[in-house]
Amino acid sequence: IYYPRGGFVTVANALEKGAREAGVTIKTQQRVKSLVVSQDSREVQAVVLHDTAVAAEVDVLVSNIDVPFAESSPLLRKCIAVTDNEETETTLDYSEGRARRAISSCSVVSLHIAFDCELATALQHHNLFLSPRIGTSWENTKDGRTFDAARGVNFYVHAPARTDRTACPEGCDAITVLVPVPPISQLGHSSH
Repeated sequence: IYYPRGGFVTVANALEKGAREAGVTIKTQQRVKSLVVSQDSREVQAVVLHDTAVAAEVDVLVSNIDVPFAESSPLLRKCIAVTDNEETETTLDYSEGRARRAISSCSVVSLHIAFDCELATALQHHNLFLSPRIGTSWENTKDGRTFDAARGVNFYVHAPARTDRTACPEGCDAITVLVPVPPISQLGHSSH
């Protein structure tokens, strides 16, 4: 497993730096009021920001919203289509979208924990804990199953400060614990 020193934000920062050096204008932390889409509603042509009524043309719109949420988001469904200099409201149809065709894998409960002391050195950077009930423990991650700790629980612990001291202040520690559970769509909750 590869881990970028400085955390995964260093990958995003490097991509942003390279894009800016190539002449790309990047705007972040912008509140978008609406999108202007092509006549066939296949591509975003401009965005209207909350603080202005002017539509800013875009070559590419990048969103880090989860696909199922994006495809059900009111912002990404209600758009403005421009045809012959006439604006009309339109609703994008994602019924054939990627999220509708996807088969959910297991979900995880993710715990991010910080400590004001250093933990025991027994933890490595990557740690996988498997239940002694290995035969039944993975049943907790399968479609249509209810999570039952009696079957056994497998989990992963990430302790990045073991190899990257920039992950937390000196004398402190931080871990992430991931516990696999059934797909959220199988638990009777909406992933949208």
